[in-house]
Formats: sequence, C-alpha cells, structure tokens
Amino acid sequence: MQENNSDQKSNIEEIFFQIDSNSIEANKDMSPIFPHSPNSPDITTRKLESRIQDYTVKDPEEILTFTSLEETALQLEYEEETTLKIKVKSGMESQLSDKHFLKFENLTKRLSDHNLRNKQPEPETLWQWAYATVIGFFKKSKLPKHLRITKIIVTLNDCQEVGDQGIEALIDFIKTFENLTYIEFEVKNTAVTDHSVGMICSLLGTLKYLTYFYVDFSECKITDEGVFFLANSFKNKDKLEEIWLRFSWCPNDAITNDSLQALSKTLETCKKLKVLLLEFNGHSHVSSKGLSAILGAVKEKDLQKLYLYFEKSQVNDNFLNYAGEILPNLWRLEVFGLNLANSNFVTVRGVEALEKGLQSLRYLRTGLYLYFNGCLGILEKEKMKRSIDELIEAKKVRSYVIEFE
Repeated sequence: MQENNSDQKSNIEEIFFQIDSNSIEANKDMSPIFPHSPNSPDITTRKLESRIQDYTVKDPEEILTFTSLEETALQLEYEEETTLKIKVKSGMESQLSDKHFLKFENLTKRLSDHNLRNKQPEPETLWQWAYATVIGFFKKSKLPKHLRITKIIVTLNDCQEVGDQGIEALIDFIKTFENLTYIEFEVKNTAVTDHSVGMICSLLGTLKYLTYFYVDFSECKITDEGVFFLANSFKNKDKLEEIWLRFSWCPNDAITNDSLQALSKTLETCKKLKVLLLEFNGHSHVSSKGLSAILGAVKEKDLQKLYLYFEKSQVNDNFLNYAGEILPNLWRLEVFGLNLANSNFVTVRGVEALEKGLQSLRYLRTGLYLYFNGCLGILEKEKMKRSIDELIEAKKVRSYVIEFE
C-alpha cells in the first residue's frame, strides 16, 4: 500500500467508501470501521484517514460505512442496524445545497450494481416463497448493511438552497434500500417543486414492503400536480397502514378540490390503512366537496387515527353534516383531529352535527383535537366549548385540544 502525499491527507473527496478485507488483514493496526470523528487524536484514526483512498472496493458488507461529514452541512446517523437518518446539521440550514447530494452518485451506482448482481428471481409458487422467506430470515444478519436498513428519516427543513436536483440525487440513493418499510420525508420551506414529489412517487413504486409513509412539503412550490402524482402512486400500495401528508401554506394557494378528489379514489385501494393525516392548511380553494370525498373514501376502513387539518379553507356545514353521518361507521377510531380554524362558512349547526357523530364513537378515548378558532360563523363559542367538554368527560378522552376562540 502506498503512502498518500501530505496534500492528500486532509483531502477526502468522497463521503462513502468500501473496504478491501485483504487490505485490512494486512494492516491489523487499522480498524475496518471508519471513524465518526476523523479529527480525533487517536493514532489509528489518523492512519486510517491518511490511507483511506488506497482501498479497493470489494466487501459489500462495508459499502455504507462512511467517514465523518463534519466539513459539510449534511449529516447521516444510524440508529441500531435498521434506521438511517439523513439531515442537516443544526444551524447550517443556509449552507446545505444540491451539490452536497450529488456526492451520493458514486455510492448509488455501487449499491445499484450490487443489488443487480445479487438479485434473486421472484418465487413462482407459494412453497418457494415460504422457503425463501424462512431462509431470508436466518440469513438476515449477513445481508449487506444497506439491505438491513428498513427505516429512513430525511429532515431538511428550512434549507432554502435545496431544490429538485438535490432531492432527485437523494431519491436515487434511497432507491437502493430495497427492504424499506418506513419512509419519513420532511423538506418544508425549501426550493423543491412538484418534480420532487414525482421523484418520491417513483421511489414508492420500487418499495414492496412499505407500511408507513410520511411527507411534509409545507411552504414549498407544490400544486395540484404534485398531489396527483402521490394519488397515482398509492394505487398498488396495498400494504400501507399509515399515510401522513402535509402540504400547508404552499405559495399561490395552488392546491384545490381536484387533487383531493383524485387522492380519495386511490385511498379506497389502501385496504390496510389504519392512520391517515391530511394537513392542507392555508388553501382557500379547498371546500366541503374535496374534504367530503376524502371522508367518503375511508368510511368503510378500520381507521384508528384520522386527522383532517384544513385551516383557512372554504369548508362549510355541508362537510360537518356529512362527517356527523360517516363518523359512526369508523367504529374503531381512537383519535380524531379536525382543524377548520379561520374557515368562515362553519356555523354552530355544523359543529352540533359533528358532535352528534362523535358521541357515537365507542373507542374515542385516546385523543380529540378540534380547532374552530377564528370561524366568524360560530357566535356561541362558550356554549359549544362546554358541550364538547361534556363529551370529552363522558368518553374519558385522555388527550384533547378544543379551540373556539
């Protein structure tokens, strides 16, 4: 192994590296695990950092082993062996940009090539599938690190220099994690557009085992088109149990009933859905028509938690009357949240109809969250609050927020 030049010792051009196990065996004084703190005074750490570019990639087990990212605004963390967190370092939101994610390209190619070389054919019969499942269970610990990860959490809030190009590179990287069951993608107040939503939908198409899906594109340039992309991607995701969609306060009030109606049609195909959150605050083009379509799509599901947050919308009593009729069908509902704050077409009659439906919910004990503050059509605010408080006491609801002011 040749020594690096002195000007190479601090110049680590790539974030990720693989290790040739033969090289490790020949240099037993050097740890095979890259350090999390390359600036540490530890001798082994310094040697590894100075020779890191001499290694040849061979061992798939170490594809995802990486050096510290202290020189950039990007941070990656593992929790146990199953969770990978991708986030911006605290206080460095303004420094993170698309160029940081372009560094994933080489690693993405290596992981994709490895997946392709080791791809197993789909079992043709039920017995073959059962055999493959059992064998896979016992061999799980020997899978490459990226295939042992089942949960990815991305948090890039307030990174206004991050746009579609960076998200596209990041999504291509995440696509190599073929065994994901959990995706959380939070990129609010960034420069991303509908294109990024489309890229996330292309990711959904590759994940066979996904049960949990969370995205937050609040304060981004998202329109109906982005929600249409998502609606289409849910069609064949029959394993999904939780869907959390946040698209609040997007500029130009660009989301309407059209996208909610498209979303409602595909929610009907999510047979195992147990938790649904839709947060579309600040879209005055959304009315009872769109929200009623959503409620109609889930009326026969075994939902346990339902959150509908549509502050500053045009929703009126028509939806609340419909909700009063539909809620009793959701007999397993444990948590219900509704935000119609600053929606001026809501009146006391609508709230009374909703309350009647809530009274029929047998298991509504975990949580109740109702926001009607700023609704000019509700004149008897104290009376309505007392009535809801009595409902909470009768149902023995453990956690609640009721706002009428």
